[in-house]
Amino acid sequence: MLTKAIIIKKQNTNEYDQLITCYTKELGKITAIAKSILKPGSVQAMHLDVLNLVEFDLVDGRAMPIITGAQGENFYARMKNFLPALAAGYFLAEVLDKIFFEEEKDIKLWNFAADFLNRLEAEPERATAILRSGQATLLKLLGYFPMLEKCVFCSAEMKNTDRLALSLEMGGLLCQNCFLRGFRGVFLKKEDWAALISAPFTNDGASNKGRSVLDGLFEYTFDIRFQSLDFFYQVVR
Repeated sequence: MLTKAIIIKKQNTNEYDQLITCYTKELGKITAIAKSILKPGSVQAMHLDVLNLVEFDLVDGRAMPIITGAQGENFYARMKNFLPALAAGYFLAEVLDKIFFEEEKDIKLWNFAADFLNRLEAEPERATAILRSGQATLLKLLGYFPMLEKCVFCSAEMKNTDRLALSLEMGGLLCQNCFLRGFRGVFLKKEDWAALISAPFTNDGASNKGRSVLDGLFEYTFDIRFQSLDFFYQVVR
């Protein structure tokens, strides 16, 4: 079966083989084996690198499918040569690996992943903005995006956006009154609010070097500490 895939993880197995975890357009996430890829001179080795967009044939194996005839379609060289953009790409790979089950095809998720990498390749210097936008888009796609129009407790309309907090437990915003009354929430900075509404935010850049409310929302929602986010903020400081 011919399939198009984004490589998200590799693991050595046997003497010369690798297990390749990838998100495919036709099948969703799968794990397949690449035979003899670790032998010197292997033709497939350069094509099956993490965060490559590739096309290959899947043939039946005894325990799992076998990858043959891999050909790289996009190696995302600009993204990989700019460390913050590469770190943002690793976040995508970690999300695809840890959140989603195997063999659940989702063309919307495939389109999102391909578009995310294309944006990092086109504008690697905007890695932080692309990461924030991608986080918001993916939360919307999965149905976990917080309610922004009204207070999640009192249903008051959010007219003043200067003093807002986000309730991770309830999945929505807290108005100032509810926040001051003691309801638990994370106070939103201006750049956090901008990230939630996918609006541009510009200042001296210092605030973009620390974790955002979207990071917290992602990790709370899926109960995962994303190591790729730790790496991202190490390289942007």
